[in-house]
Amino acid sequence: GSARGTYSLNGNNREVHFSIYSGSGDVYYTASVDSNTLTLIDIEDNDTYTYMRPSDNSDVTTETVEQTTSQLKEDSLIGQWKSSDNTVEYVFFENGTVNVKLFGKDSTAEYSGVYIREGSDSITLQYAAADGNVTNTYVYEISGLSMKLTDSNGESTLFIKTAGESQSLIGKWQDSSGMSGYEFREDGVVKITYINLTVPVVNIPISGKIDGTYSINGNSITIGYSSYSNSIRDTYYYTVSGSTLKLVNVSDGEETTYIKVS
Repeated sequence: GSARGTYSLNGNNREVHFSIYSGSGDVYYTASVDSNTLTLIDIEDNDTYTYMRPSDNSDVTTETVEQTTSQLKEDSLIGQWKSSDNTVEYVFFENGTVNVKLFGKDSTAEYSGVYIREGSDSITLQYAAADGNVTNTYVYEISGLSMKLTDSNGESTLFIKTAGESQSLIGKWQDSSGMSGYEFREDGVVKITYINLTVPVVNIPISGKIDGTYSINGNSITIGYSSYSNSIRDTYYYTVSGSTLKLVNVSDGEETTYIKVS
């Protein structure tokens, strides 16, 4: 993540101060700048860190542009995609997992799997279906909110990127154990129910309900609340299928399933 801090200069020495969860940190570097390159050398352990200043001028090499374009393409794959013929839906997560939905005439099959990028324009999907393991490799092209997947036979399918269905979140949700749940309201308020939750940072167990807020960004949701003077914010990828809500924690990939109760 990131932390806000301060810095001070003394000749070519730079002192950086920051605080996290009521703790503080001081780091001392020798700093030097050469054109668009910043080099920091940790005075304590002599580790060297190099940073590049973003630039729009001709000093940027072709290699840098190609790397940046490739990274943007990889990042833009993350999210929820539905085929233009409404037969397939993929949700790609940053942790390398993928949710697959196959829409039939009278039913929908849903599977969880993984995806592997092969080079800059090829991707392999692997998941266990009802009739056996499935492995498909595609060449993918992304342009804005559209993606074309071309299989090994040269057949292409167009996919459209869709935002998370925030309205389908509204209501009360409870996990299978009945130990935790959420009530999402239209005004951005969320009621969080916990039975014996240990609050991060302070390690204090609590029970009952906590008032918080939530915000939607595409297929991700950020939930924030305060407890014992500590602000907690967690971001999840979410999918809603009928009365089932799945939250995948962005930080550790942990997945929890909730059932809608009202």
